[in-house]
Amino acid sequence: MGLVRERYADFGPTLAAEKLSALHGLSVSRETLRQWMMADGVRADRRTRAKPLHQPRGRRECLGELVQIDGSRHWWFEERGPPCTLLVYIDDATSRLMHLQFVLSETAFDYFRATRTYMAAHGRPVAFYSDKHSIFRAAKADVAGGCVITQFGRALQKGRTRCMRGFKSFASAERFCRGYDELRNFLRPCTRHNQYVSASRRRLLHLRRASRVLAILEAA
Repeated sequence: MGLVRERYADFGPTLAAEKLSALHGLSVSRETLRQWMMADGVRADRRTRAKPLHQPRGRRECLGELVQIDGSRHWWFEERGPPCTLLVYIDDATSRLMHLQFVLSETAFDYFRATRTYMAAHGRPVAFYSDKHSIFRAAKADVAGGCVITQFGRALQKGRTRCMRGFKSFASAERFCRGYDELRNFLRPCTRHNQYVSASRRRLLHLRRASRVLAILEAA
């Protein structure tokens, strides 16, 4: 546990077990390591981290009908690169990660490019569901015309796609928070050690981590 506290205190038990096995030749199951980390105070148990319950919003019935979009600016690669924003597109019906894209900042033009890429791959949804960012929601109505539609919203209307603004459901926002946390906990430690990983290994790790992220989002 001294090694875990020194180098892997901010790791999850699964990733910490992988690093212990790969870098130090120490084989321990993730569940055993989780129990050790909780007993040592490195990781809080689920009861300590329990959150208040909220009434969940009903999901849409069809894949691609409603897509939730959001961006998170963070030091995704710590000091090994500048801070950037990760744009995420999540299907409301299945919690599937439909599209991920790193951009320098969360701007309307970046959302235009990311949305165009998404629509080229998956088609047009009935509506996009977003937070109250100024890209999606005008701060004040135009005095002359009373227009509260942003440039991004007008572009979507031309394609007969609605932009629903404001996460009114706790579960909707939580899907993004949990997805961002899982992606952040994977990207930062793996890039910290500056290890060379072959292309086949990167693909395997990506598929493995993506399946875990999807499992977490589906359970949200």
